[in-house]
Amino acid sequence: MEPIEMNNEPQMPKSSGGGGGTGPVIAIIVIIIILALGGIYYLTQSIEDVRTNDTAEGDQRSIEALMNQGSDDAAAAIMADLEATDFTAVDQAVAEVDASVETE
Repeated sequence: MEPIEMNNEPQMPKSSGGGGGTGPVIAIIVIIIILALGGIYYLTQSIEDVRTNDTAEGDQRSIEALMNQGSDDAAAAIMADLEATDFTAVDQAVAEVDASVETE
């Protein structure tokens, strides 16, 4: 009978020679794509917020202008109020509605 050798030294698992390099590269590429899409989304939302704020400020100015109009019912006073009123926002809104109706 042959003697059994006892080897108490821990053995390290043998690694294969660098075959696992594509997984981390793909993960990094996916992360970069997700970050880029998030950045694009953030920028488009910021632009929409600016447009909304500009519109709200323009609406506020229109309301203030309407509040400053006189309460006189004489024809000359009414004409003066009409000439002082800025209707460009109304014209733009009508043009947008017309354009949306035409595209449907």
